[in-house]
Amino acid sequence: MKKILVLLLLLPVVASYAQEGQKINAGFKYLFGWHYTLSQIGNPGVIAADIGYEFDFVPFFGVNAGFGGGGFTQRVGLGGLRGDNLVYKGSFFSLHIAPKFYLPIKYEEKIDRSHYIFIENKFAYNRLNWNFDRLANKGQSIHHEFEYVIKAGYQYPVGRSFSIAAWLGYSTLDYYKSGIVESDKKLKTSTPIEIGIGFSYIFKYGKKNI
Repeated sequence: MKKILVLLLLLPVVASYAQEGQKINAGFKYLFGWHYTLSQIGNPGVIAADIGYEFDFVPFFGVNAGFGGGGFTQRVGLGGLRGDNLVYKGSFFSLHIAPKFYLPIKYEEKIDRSHYIFIENKFAYNRLNWNFDRLANKGQSIHHEFEYVIKAGYQYPVGRSFSIAAWLGYSTLDYYKSGIVESDKKLKTSTPIEIGIGFSYIFKYGKKNI
């Protein structure tokens, strides 16, 4: 009972530092799979960027919505008389919405900002443009995919309005689910590991900052 009372008393104090406001987020990320480590076939990789608008509805909770894009590539070994690299590649465009949960871990009185750890659940629709002709850059296929990402990160305040974040996450992105057949084997194209860095600018402060 005492522990519950202590938690109830601490909740308003923590909540007072939890709501930042409305902000613009931009981020860069790299996704990869480790399916072919130490193999002649390269691991699949994705480089992407996105931008979004985030609104904090209540303390500890906000929703980010936005768009982004990037490119993916995978080397599938050596071929031809010259030993040319055979590379599959493509690009994609994405729309996303992402609920985020924040936990303040440190408060800096000088700038009236908190440090946060956060968990983000991202739901995305991706339009992928796949390049099948590995050498002549011809022959393309467009398909669509829904992606889910869960990531945990740390947000560091830089001054009154800016912050930097870094995260590690798990993604369901598989940029060619139906499979590429190379030498009678179906290649693995999923990129489950996501690492990223992001930047935020607060343009309208929450109640705690007014």
